[in-house]
Amino acid sequence: MGNLAQELSDIHDGFRQRLCAVFEAWRGKVEALLVAARAQGQLPGGRDPRRLAGFFLAAVEGAFLLAKTQKDIQVMAECFEELRACLGLSASPRLSSRE
Repeated sequence: MGNLAQELSDIHDGFRQRLCAVFEAWRGKVEALLVAARAQGQLPGGRDPRRLAGFFLAAVEGAFLLAKTQKDIQVMAECFEELRACLGLSASPRLSSRE
């Protein structure tokens, strides 16, 4: 989605608006998950779920771009590891690079 947004946002305003709507829908879904996680005691308080959802999407889209450019899935694993740390969640098993 990030690649599409980069290519089309400055070319066609209709596409830009649709892409904004898709990103906003994703952000809303992530925000809802964060709110639910907080309600269940799985996420520390003190952070704005909407802003945190925007940060999450930006980090993931950036990681997709870097992983694609570097042809290294480890970039994604490291991104998710850091996101989990930022959210105060325990570490998950690491993904290994394909060789």
